[in-house]
Order: sequence, then structure tokens, then C-alpha cells
Amino acid sequence: MPSSNSVRLEDIARQLRISVATVSRALSGDARVKAATRELVLQTAAQMGYVPNSVARGLRKGRTYMLGVLIPKYDDAFFVEIVKGVEHAARSRQYKVLIASSEQSYQRERESTQMFQQGGVDGLLVCLCKETRRYQHFEQLIKRNIPIVQFDCVSKTLASDRVTTDDVLGARQAVDYLLNSGRRRIAYLGGPAQLEGYQNRLRGYREALQAAQIPYDEQLIVHSDHGARAGDMEVIANFLKKLQPLPDGIFASNDLLAILAMKSLKRMGLKIPEDIAIVGYGNSPFSTIYEPALSTVFQPAFEMGEQATQLLIERIESSDNESPLPFQDLTLPTYFIQREST
Repeated sequence: MPSSNSVRLEDIARQLRISVATVSRALSGDARVKAATRELVLQTAAQMGYVPNSVARGLRKGRTYMLGVLIPKYDDAFFVEIVKGVEHAARSRQYKVLIASSEQSYQRERESTQMFQQGGVDGLLVCLCKETRRYQHFEQLIKRNIPIVQFDCVSKTLASDRVTTDDVLGARQAVDYLLNSGRRRIAYLGGPAQLEGYQNRLRGYREALQAAQIPYDEQLIVHSDHGARAGDMEVIANFLKKLQPLPDGIFASNDLLAILAMKSLKRMGLKIPEDIAIVGYGNSPFSTIYEPALSTVFQPAFEMGEQATQLLIERIESSDNESPLPFQDLTLPTYFIQREST
């Protein structure tokens, strides 16, 4: 058997008595290869000590096999799960991943985009930060034939694929549960009002109230876009203290805001859910740790990262086609999780 540093595709093909083209396709994750054949090729390649030459592969294809991922925050469990999905999908197609965070800053978002371009990524996965109003930095990538796929917080003005969750449906599921459990005065805790995802959650909240023939009350609405727990905590505490009468239910547009509301209500001497029932959004890990455990809406973060990556790789690898692929707008489903806070 050849040494590991000299094993070629031809050696694997000869060992398995299949074509070199089939071996190449199997190793690159080509969907045309049957799963059983691909598994056999991968096992044989591992046994023979085959190490793919990524440089040679890139030179042949004119690619780096590097994907950029731009998220708003590193310390958010939702984006950690998305990155896990990205890496899982990228690894299966032999792509590597570079990650940067805008920290919710438009300037950092622009700088990171430029860094990715200079680093030679083949494509970019991006979740817009809360300050983004202009998109020239992304449009410049697209003009240079570096495709982007947006996920979670997106803009409809950018020519790209998009992957989001059905936030209108998710919000309706949360508010419907509160209504069906007898709550009638339901407050809404929103994130940055300019982001489409939070706009859709507010829309779902309003639709649920309308369907139950409950008037929409602006006094029950607050938005917090501090991006820091101390700032959000102050906004929520002041909002709840001023509400008279107090709500009997709260729908928070993310789990962090829900947890901060629970802390504020406890300090006010109120019981959850006896006095006020609370529902969050996202199903973050700390939603089950806090007491009482938080009812929430599940967002398929891993699947979002996985599907966004698959779309990006398909677009990269179809760039040589005369007819470009039509842009896709994928909306992933959500579902309600009932726990102790309701």
C-alpha cells in the first residue's frame, strides 16, 4: 500500500475497482454518488491514509474552499448553535470556516466583510447587525462574484438566498398559548425594532390578539436594543414598574428578555406564573436552568446554519453555469415548548 503522503485518487479507485471520477465525487460530497458508495470510499481513503491536497484542489477549481461566517455576537447561544450547523455542513463538503462577529456594530460588520474578501473566501454567510441600514459592503462582494447567504436577521433588498424562521407563526404560538390559558392583558418585550425578525414577532403578537378580539395597546409594548444585559434590565424594570394595572402575561421576543423580566418581577414580589405568566423565544440553554423553567418558542438554529451553508455551497459550485440558480427564501418552522413559567 502506498505511504499516506503519496496516496492518490487513482490508488483508491484501483483498490475499489471504480472510476477515479466516482472517488473524486464521493470525497467531495457530490449528491450523484450513492450513500453506500460514498461511505465505502471514505472508509477506504481513511484506511489507506489518504490526505486531500486542498491547495491542489483549490487551484484546479479556482477556489479556496473557505467560507466566511459573520454573526452579531459570540456570546449568544443561538448563534453558537448556528455556527455548529454551519461547520457540520461545511465539513461534509470539505470546506473550512472562518468566523467573525460584528458585535452589533455596523463599522465592525464592514471591516469584517473586507477582511473576508481579502482572505479570499469563496462565499459569506451573514446575519445583519442591528445598526445595518446600508449594504454597499455586501453588494461589493456580490459584484466580485463572492455570493452571500443571509440568515436570521436579513434584508430583502440584497440579492441573495435567505434562511429564516417563521417568526410570525412562532409569536402567534406563544401568544395563543397565553390566551388559551386565560391571560388577557399580555405585554410584549421586543428587541431592536428595525430588525425584520423582531418586526415579525410583533406582527404575530398583534395577529394573535386580533384573532382573540383583544385591542392592541401601545402601553403594553416596549423595545430594548441595548445589546447589553444591564441596559436591557433597566429598560424592562422601568417598563414593568410603570404598568398599571400589571399584565397577567408577557411574551418576550427572545429568551434573555424573558429571563430579565422574570428577575424584575421577582424583585417586585410577584410570582411566576401565578401572577404573571411568561413566554420567551429561542429555546436557549439557560431557558431550562432558570427557576421557574421558561416556556419558549423553539428556533431550529442548527438547521438554519446547516441549510444556509448548503445553499451557499450550491451557489458557489454552480457559479460556472451559464444560467445562475434562482435565489431561495427558506422559512423554517417553529414550535411552542411549555414549561413552568406558564
